[in-house]
Amino acid sequence: MAIVYPTQEGLHGTGSRFLPLQQMQGSDYLPRIVRICGTYPGLSVDELTAAEGVPPVENGNWVYDFMGEEASAMGVVAIPGCRAVNEAKDPVALIASAKSLGVQLLEEAECVVVVDRQDVEFDSRKFYAFSAPDSGLISICWRPQPPAGWPIVGRVVYVMVPFLQYMAASKTGFVEIDDDM
Repeated sequence: MAIVYPTQEGLHGTGSRFLPLQQMQGSDYLPRIVRICGTYPGLSVDELTAAEGVPPVENGNWVYDFMGEEASAMGVVAIPGCRAVNEAKDPVALIASAKSLGVQLLEEAECVVVVDRQDVEFDSRKFYAFSAPDSGLISICWRPQPPAGWPIVGRVVYVMVPFLQYMAASKTGFVEIDDDM
């Protein structure tokens, strides 16, 4: 198949026409594509470790992912760009009920939990995905000390809670503030 390049006419900057360009900065965190490995609770260590990772991206750049036959059967999710997610070495996502994480919402909702499978260095201030020794299932929690016989399979680096209608800001009654002008 031949590639057809346009003539000089019709390109950016000709005829007073300009493409809507945006120059990325070295400090920009773009959304990151993360593979989904399953749902929690009930997620096994094998399911968590089986999902193929998507390589990290340098700030100011992006990555694409053309899903092939070898891709996770569960799909992918784009996580908003932030330092914690972009610095994760081997992140995967799991879908968890808010209740299973202890996140109290007025209605049941699913959250997206990002776990960095390479971050297994214990810190008592962090949440981890532990492997329950008797069942082989994942347990997400924090502990003052690592539980004996419960290997760390990754650290929770990000949890995304959905927007629920009751979370919308209520009107103040002041047109200037409510932006109804």
